[in-house]
Amino acid sequence: MDAVNFIYSGPYLFLLAAYLVLAFAEQNFTGRMAQNTVRCVCVLIFLFFFGLRGYIGWDWHSYVGIFDNVKPLFSGDYVSNYNMSQEAGFITYISVIKWFTSDYHVFIFISSLIDVVLLGIVFKRYSVSFAMSFAVFVAFSIILEVNLLRNIKSILIFLLAVPYLQQRKIIPYMLLIALAMTFHSSAIVYVPLYFILNRKFSEKTIIVTLGLGLIIYFVQLPIWKTVLFWVTDLLDGILPVIKKSSVTSGIYGTGRGITPRIFETILFSAFVLMNYKKLVKQSESNLIFINLFFGYQIVYLYFSEMVIIVDRIGNLFNISYWIIIPVLMQQKWTFRHLIKSFHWYLARILIVSYMFAVLTVRTNNILYEYDNILFKHKSIEYRKDIFNKNASKLLVG
Repeated sequence: MDAVNFIYSGPYLFLLAAYLVLAFAEQNFTGRMAQNTVRCVCVLIFLFFFGLRGYIGWDWHSYVGIFDNVKPLFSGDYVSNYNMSQEAGFITYISVIKWFTSDYHVFIFISSLIDVVLLGIVFKRYSVSFAMSFAVFVAFSIILEVNLLRNIKSILIFLLAVPYLQQRKIIPYMLLIALAMTFHSSAIVYVPLYFILNRKFSEKTIIVTLGLGLIIYFVQLPIWKTVLFWVTDLLDGILPVIKKSSVTSGIYGTGRGITPRIFETILFSAFVLMNYKKLVKQSESNLIFINLFFGYQIVYLYFSEMVIIVDRIGNLFNISYWIIIPVLMQQKWTFRHLIKSFHWYLARILIVSYMFAVLTVRTNNILYEYDNILFKHKSIEYRKDIFNKNASKLLVG
């Protein structure tokens, strides 16, 4: 079987299309029953697709090992769980589930159920379109749900802390971030953001910051590479491995050039800036997600020489897409609006087309060949064999 083939993306593209159809229905059928029906269908589709998935993606083999090694809560020697390298909150979470089941697929279903409930709370609270937010999640954040089981929980806990950020209640906010850090330590980034995300920056400041980032990106100034080499020279013998693997490696090193991602940064930033005042005025919470959005673009532009930083830190910021893109897609789909606002329809076509393209690129390899445990699916031995034969080739490729 081919390691890379667009046919592997088929189920994921169908899922995205289903959510877009639901978004269209949500926008055009505004009755309470219709809205509730759309939301229920969104949740059920998510649970069916993700909660009942087989062994797909990159990280399942690691999580299977972790799940198998964690002892049930309050069982003999369960305290030894905390000798594992993963964060204590995530280990405790698994040990609670292991208390009543040792089936990895049940663990995945419970995890997906928790995720979709929390996503539903967030989308209902902040999004103008429940279904469109799910569509954006699938297009831009599917890796979170399939591969990054610790990250997604920490990010969702942060989103539950947003009301305290809006209300300037630092203690409950920081307590929730501390909880998020017990699932993934990268959530520490959200600590200083308490003092930033509520601030309204001028459009000029944003444009200058992005402009400088574009210069750094295209001129390929090795700022962080130089800094890291300088630090490792000072700490000789302590950090040389980080220097080699994170900077000079072909996997984690430079990722610059004329790529679809840089066009995403430029075009999406332009769309948001064109509507900056309107978005801020429309909802108080929009300001927080706009700042997260521009934070995501800044991380990409300023740290593009270190792909590992862009990937790991970027995940903490691109959650803004779930809320911002539905706002940009909000306008009614009628002939009169088409004539008056042709450029907005063109923008929406570009955004939707890009969503399909991004999802295709992220899922078009054999590791994402979709399985559902309700039907005939590949065994764990088969999946391990596929992973062992193809992972290194896909990383290099």
